[in-house]
Amino acid sequence: MSEWLRRVTRNHLGSARTGSNPVGVACFSVQQKPGFFMDQLAISKLQAYVQIPTVHPDPDYGPAVEFLIDYAKELGLSAQVIALAEGKPAVLMEWSCGNCQETILLNSHMDVVPVERSEWTVDPFAASIKDGFIYGRGVQDMKSIGISYLEAIRRLQQRGFTPRRRIVLSFVPDEEIGAVKGMQILIKRPEFQRLQVSLALDEGYANPEWILVHAQERAPNWLEVECRGPTGHGSLLLKNTAMEKAVFASS
Repeated sequence: MSEWLRRVTRNHLGSARTGSNPVGVACFSVQQKPGFFMDQLAISKLQAYVQIPTVHPDPDYGPAVEFLIDYAKELGLSAQVIALAEGKPAVLMEWSCGNCQETILLNSHMDVVPVERSEWTVDPFAASIKDGFIYGRGVQDMKSIGISYLEAIRRLQQRGFTPRRRIVLSFVPDEEIGAVKGMQILIKRPEFQRLQVSLALDEGYANPEWILVHAQERAPNWLEVECRGPTGHGSLLLKNTAMEKAVFASS
């Protein structure tokens, strides 16, 4: 995956203008080189995925699920569709290594945020290539990552690689609105719990030089501490005040 990203893509968040108003446009570099058949295949796959408008507030996941199931068959991966709620399917693909006990999970989401078409200078769901970039809603967030997972597997398969852990790809709905009817349900399902996930890679972005790995962030762990003692007073130097203890506990 890193080789493909270095050779074929570079991250770019460009801007366009409609009238006098700057408009942010998500795009993805496609530096094409002769003979890179698999790179061209990956580019066309990404375009096809972006052209499926799984856009809020009312995403239709059906065509995306069909696209992903066909993709799994093409790569010889087992796949299943799990109905998490009405109109909220998830797709699990598996590259088995035989009698695997642990799983590496490669997660991505199918949904994309809304668009204001009047603020785009290109069709946000055409995935058109312009000046070496693919333009479209969801290119960066995060359909390019889902495609890079799948195309990395294609390359590993062609090299004869055999994984030592089960590789599972999850494509989930509704991440952009909190995943209440997406991953929050999936992780409680027996189909997911049987996987015994030991390592998971989640949302990222296309980068020409690096594959950056970050530890989990924005996950609060609340702790309540009760400190007892005098409240203190500006005219008295009281010992062992509740505030003094709180400062000590938090430092």
